[in-house]
Amino acid sequence: APSFGGTVVNPALNLVTWYPVCEKLVMPGIETVARGSRYTLTFPRGAVSKLELISMQEYDRDVIDVQFGPHGIKFGEPVVLSIDFTGTRADPGAAVYDHSEPVLYWLNEAKNRWEEVPGETDWDTRRHIVRLEHFSRYVLGGKAGWRETHPREGE
Repeated sequence: APSFGGTVVNPALNLVTWYPVCEKLVMPGIETVARGSRYTLTFPRGAVSKLELISMQEYDRDVIDVQFGPHGIKFGEPVVLSIDFTGTRADPGAAVYDHSEPVLYWLNEAKNRWEEVPGETDWDTRRHIVRLEHFSRYVLGGKAGWRETHPREGE
């Protein structure tokens, strides 16, 4: 079992189980693309210094809340994450559209808070794109009405 995965408790949902959506070997010196569910990770040649088995997990396809592993890995060159937000409140073509702007947050476990990851939005393709320095848990929310109430492990 991945060291970052497992089950989390959410008072609203009672129990959440994380499901794998992708595993891929990434080799040093080779650009690699991994895709699963709404997520595309592009590893440049200098991202990893040794062979790594990377993984993606989510608990609901309709909730953009993902864990990448190995948890805590740091990259020599940032990894590009592209998230498809089609059908969400940030998608102008969706029935639930509320004029939200996609914003990615990562869970800083040391400080016990969510922190924003700078990124850009490609409105034509409905994708939010960021550069990751490390793997953690990430949530795509909107600046309008964002709340820090996402489930955490052990709560």
